Amino acid sequence: MFRKFRFKKITRKKTMWLALICASFYFISQTNCSQAAGPTEVIRPITSPTVWIKENSPYIIKYSIYADAELTIEPGTIIKFNRGAMLNIDERLNAAGTEDEKIIFTSIKDDSAGGDTNKDGTATSPARGDWTSIFFYKGEQSIMEHVVVSYGSVEGAVMGAVTINLKDIIIRNSEINNSGYSGIFIKDSQPTIENNIISNNRAGVLSWSSKTPKITNNSIVDNDIGASVILSLSNRLDAADNWWGHDSGPYHAVLNPTGQGNRVSDGVIFDPWTGKKDEEIDPVIIVPGIMGSWEKYGEWVIDPVLHTYDNLIEAMVSSGYELNETLFLLPYDWRQSNTETADLLKQKILEIKDKTGKVDIVAHSMGGLAARYYIQSNAEHYVDQLIFLGTPHQGSPKDYLAYEGGYIPGRLGGIMKFIFQIEAIESGYFSLPQYIREQIPSVEQLLPVYDYLQEEINNEWQFRLYPIQYPRNTFLENLNVEPAIEILKQRVNITNVYSSAGANSTLSAIKVIPDPNIYDSKWMDGYPINLEEGDLSCLIPGNGDGTVPTESLSFLSGVDTVEFADADHSGIVTEAQNDIIEILTGTRPDDYYSGPWATIKKILFIRVYSPVDFVVIAPDGSMVGKDFSADTEINQIAGAFYSGFNSDVEFAAIINPVEGDYQVKLQGTDDGTYQLGIDILEDESTGEQEEDLISGIISDGAEEIFYFNYSESAPELEIEKEINFNTLIQDLNELYAGGEISKQNVQNFLDNKFRHLSENYDKIEEEERVSRIEKLKEQIINSFEQILEKLDFYLKKAWISQIAYNVLSKDIINLINKLN
Repeated sequence: MFRKFRFKKITRKKTMWLALICASFYFISQTNCSQAAGPTEVIRPITSPTVWIKENSPYIIKYSIYADAELTIEPGTIIKFNRGAMLNIDERLNAAGTEDEKIIFTSIKDDSAGGDTNKDGTATSPARGDWTSIFFYKGEQSIMEHVVVSYGSVEGAVMGAVTINLKDIIIRNSEINNSGYSGIFIKDSQPTIENNIISNNRAGVLSWSSKTPKITNNSIVDNDIGASVILSLSNRLDAADNWWGHDSGPYHAVLNPTGQGNRVSDGVIFDPWTGKKDEEIDPVIIVPGIMGSWEKYGEWVIDPVLHTYDNLIEAMVSSGYELNETLFLLPYDWRQSNTETADLLKQKILEIKDKTGKVDIVAHSMGGLAARYYIQSNAEHYVDQLIFLGTPHQGSPKDYLAYEGGYIPGRLGGIMKFIFQIEAIESGYFSLPQYIREQIPSVEQLLPVYDYLQEEINNEWQFRLYPIQYPRNTFLENLNVEPAIEILKQRVNITNVYSSAGANSTLSAIKVIPDPNIYDSKWMDGYPINLEEGDLSCLIPGNGDGTVPTESLSFLSGVDTVEFADADHSGIVTEAQNDIIEILTGTRPDDYYSGPWATIKKILFIRVYSPVDFVVIAPDGSMVGKDFSADTEINQIAGAFYSGFNSDVEFAAIINPVEGDYQVKLQGTDDGTYQLGIDILEDESTGEQEEDLISGIISDGAEEIFYFNYSESAPELEIEKEINFNTLIQDLNELYAGGEISKQNVQNFLDNKFRHLSENYDKIEEEERVSRIEKLKEQIINSFEQILEKLDFYLKKAWISQIAYNVLSKDIINLINKLN
């Protein structure tokens, strides 16, 4: 006897839309599964955990069955549905077949699976929409693997042969075919649907979900519609990386009109698709800016100090570029003329262009000027796209300070000035500005070619008109004449990318007065008022990226432009990475790379002047510098750079140093006077980093140790030399050997005194009586104070030099402090 089916299982959100699309279904009472060998009719709800086995196949579902408890279906089992029947899963379905024994859900008319179940011979045959759906509504995650679902989804009923509503299930390695409406219908769910064959359905996959479900690695073929989204303005289906039946991808009237695969609707994300032929991308050359390359053992490498390009390189490799195959780096000597760098670029392009015939260039800062010179000077340039990053198309006023006065501000100014000073001395220059002007042509080529110097006229500061009373930059003048710029625009596709670091972030103009000293080879075109006295009011700030003013960055007109806010001159390289890749490839990456050096707060800068090598030991014991015992380089500190010890320029830069106690060990490479500098370089301000050096005397092979504590909250480093009586006596002998002590009797006297005091100090270690210990300390301190007076006398007599006086007095004071 039949009765109307209870509706308690389809109340709540499910009721309205299910009632609408399923009104034509009959719901009748059911009884428990038959226990005999198949076929087995399923006529009652599943209210306790149940297992369907192959031996009882086929299971026949004549009407609609609700599974309120877990249903497990063994491999090889066949389930057949009568007209309009459906299986409602309100708990969990575990249908895991195997490659050899698939689980089959099909029409009762399908004699190919389990035989002639409806016993009508050949009178009927299966067709699309013979039964309704396997309906997943709630419960734990279900799985369908190695199953075949055929002839479901009544046409016009919206529901798919597999309907997933408010539930996330796994469907993989299965086949869904011959559905009257949709093979899979997704409603507000995020199922895992992968490695399936979805074919011969009216719609392969239909989605009505605000959660952007993802289907991947499926074969969606021979459907009337491959995938479709209901309400595509607000909903999406991520269907990338699927096969649609043709290498050209799915057909979409706007997004892929040449696609010959299954059709997709708006809202379906299908690119990239399986079989898509990779468009050949042009090789890319990254050209760094000034100080964006460093020489290491005779080879130039791209910015190992600030790691400016690390994130961009990583992002490009992740997007399909391959280093030294389709992605090339052009580190170079940034002190040379940009015309020479342009020649290097030309050679690099000729080496790699044969692969595709064209190359793209991403050029940062001054590297953009070298790229411009190459293209504007060569009709056969082989460049397709040129992306400028923070390029000073009209120069930068900050450069005037270095060119005219050897004044080099900013975070890297200390490093640059250190290098230039050593090179100047080696080249026989006593004037750093003169050395820069005559031997570093790239600095001249960065000078502005517009009005940026102000002078006081009738009590008002007014701009001078370039080029009168300006240092000339004919390199940029020639690049920027209108015909040359038009040639540039005609020859390549240009995108000019730049940023702003704030309204008053960038030196934009300089107030100058006539050169107060015409004999010092400095400030010939005007001295910035009181600059060398520490008064920065002569430096007028404006908008820009912290290094280059906006008017110079944005100079090129009529080209594609991308402007970023809140990024500085170096940071733009990381900030713009996804835009760069999208411009080059047409596809915007999802990932964004921001490594540990993307934000550089401070740099610990250690450098020495010969004759010494050094090693830095961080608070955790890791080291960078020279390994004295192995006579090799060692670098155990992440992100640190060491210039190497086989050069006259020896330094180390530690990015974002950890707080704590550091050691710097020196080893003499000869007898003589050394200097050690340890500083924290903090920002890109217009103030110049002052150099505070520690001097000493050392002999070949001797070692000295310095200590300091680094704390982000401490404004300055307090550097202490490891001092004991042995180092005091060593310093004395080295000073005498180096000629800093001219009288042997002075050396003998001090040597005897120091050794005697050392013996007394050793007694302190052995003494147990507190009163006796204090007495010995007092005697040693008194003796040291008398020696300090002697040193004053020796200095006045010129029997010791100022260097000897400084070293010995500092050693003695340190020992007195230790005794106190």
